[in-house]
Amino acid sequence: MSNEFNVVCGKCKSEIAIIADVHGELAMCVVCGQRDNLDEAHRVAAEHFMYGAIPEMQKGLSDAFKSELADSLAQRAFRWHAVPLS
Repeated sequence: MSNEFNVVCGKCKSEIAIIADVHGELAMCVVCGQRDNLDEAHRVAAEHFMYGAIPEMQKGLSDAFKSELADSLAQRAFRWHAVPLS
């Protein structure tokens, strides 16, 4: 699994634009206008990336442990998503 990814909007799955203002760099969705600090957008996207890796990790676990993990994995919404680089 690659550890590099593009950040996209969690609402509309569109690419982000990186803009600068007096507070630093911002991530902004080019479609819906959602904005966030660029570091925060990267942090949330990385969390989304790792959250998506959990089912892959579960494949190698025993059935008993797998069912415990599946029950504890709640559905989550992420403001920013990670899309692996092609």
